[in-house]
Amino acid sequence: MVPLAELIASLTNLVSAPAPVDSVLIAELCDDSRVVGPDSLFVAVRGEHHDGHDAVDEAIARGAVAVVVERGIMDRQKLAELEQVVIEVEDSRAALGLLAEAFYHHPATAMTMVGITGTNGKTTVSYLIEQTLRELGVQTGVIGTVEYRYMERDGNCIRQPAPLTTPDPLKLQRLLREMADSGVSHVIMEASSHALQQYRLGSLQFDLGIFTNLSQDHLDYHLTMEDYFMAKSRLFTNHMKTGGTVVIAAQQSAVTNGEAWSRVAELCRLLPLTTMICGDTESSDIKLTGHDSMIKGVRCEVVDTEGVYRIDSTLIGRFNIDNLITAFSTLAALGYDKSRCAELLGRAAGAPGRIEPIRLADKPGGQPTVVVDYAHTPDALEKVLGALKSLEPERLICVFGCGGNRDELKRPLMGEIAARLADVAIVTDDNPRREDPAAIRRAVIEGVVRAGMEPRSREWLDHHQAGERGFIEIDGRGTAIHTAVTRGRKGDIVLIAGKG
Repeated sequence: MVPLAELIASLTNLVSAPAPVDSVLIAELCDDSRVVGPDSLFVAVRGEHHDGHDAVDEAIARGAVAVVVERGIMDRQKLAELEQVVIEVEDSRAALGLLAEAFYHHPATAMTMVGITGTNGKTTVSYLIEQTLRELGVQTGVIGTVEYRYMERDGNCIRQPAPLTTPDPLKLQRLLREMADSGVSHVIMEASSHALQQYRLGSLQFDLGIFTNLSQDHLDYHLTMEDYFMAKSRLFTNHMKTGGTVVIAAQQSAVTNGEAWSRVAELCRLLPLTTMICGDTESSDIKLTGHDSMIKGVRCEVVDTEGVYRIDSTLIGRFNIDNLITAFSTLAALGYDKSRCAELLGRAAGAPGRIEPIRLADKPGGQPTVVVDYAHTPDALEKVLGALKSLEPERLICVFGCGGNRDELKRPLMGEIAARLADVAIVTDDNPRREDPAAIRRAVIEGVVRAGMEPRSREWLDHHQAGERGFIEIDGRGTAIHTAVTRGRKGDIVLIAGKG
């Protein structure tokens, strides 16, 4: 039980609360009226489809002793008639994050917190850092796109599904409390733009922040790239400890990332925060001086003021060199031996579903090389296709689609990229949600056709000649994958992009 007065004291956006409330104890904090129980504090949050203020009566009927409401939303006469404690705030969504932290007694303060934001690379970087820290004997926790997991003291790994890259405030703080109580010392956490915009992090402060890159995604929510950038930048403006360090990935060749990383660097210098820039630019503190990419993996060499370090990894693709350098720089910023970290990073497997080879049953005539990659943005698809194309396959076959009820502007862009880099583009479905899958495919195909690809039949794959290019539209992702892997030949590379 937590004193309500203690929770109210955490609210920086408080409008009004009755006094005194010293005798009121809270057993549970809820933002869903359906799970409210006795002695609960219910926070009424306005969502995209539902408004928690409409459920205040239900929450009270289920046992809530206090409610948090947003100023100006509910009828004042009704609020005055309630016997329960009514707390008014400027923004109840922001209040929920602050209350969750206080209810679980600020668990993040007991651990070293590493926050990662950016469009692509967050998950791979988090895996690389985690795997290296574990090899160094550090008890870690990870919160991200694939799952939430942490190591207990006895070495047992607790895994939980991840419906959101960054969980809602109640789940986040409960998870951090579990980690702290289990002895976790370092948490690596992906901070999505949605979570930063929606105040899911409360007042959580990171010891170290990471910026990977910025390219088009989520414009259904943020509307413009500037809005998207500003959401990402909240990690550094709102959630860094005083004197914290920010690792910034800077790629000279990445046009979409160029302005973003330099803006982040300038922002951090003004706050002020310590910056560590890594990449192939002249201004990099940890600088890439040489690299090579092959089907068996990548090699890269980096230098700083203290020495030269080489990483030999089984990860594939130029962009994974960027991920390795970012992870290396983060570990260096945390104070670990750089030579040892370079060695351990070379052994790290990276994240599942990121250029992950898939083994097929043998078939007459040989089988294609099949890889799965989560690429679901124009920039990510371009990077993975470029990496695979550089390996000079007989044919590069790309199976991909776009998700429904998400950024519509990226659909033709992804179609154009696939048509430009792949020999065969198989346009199919990728989690259409509540949209018509055929309509999504049509939008993708607009870009494919614009790039000069012609429609083909499935049978064409069997008789495809060197130099021929074309696209195939297939309704149903399973059918599309089956077509690609069964009709692919020895020497081909088949990329299954998106949801896998």
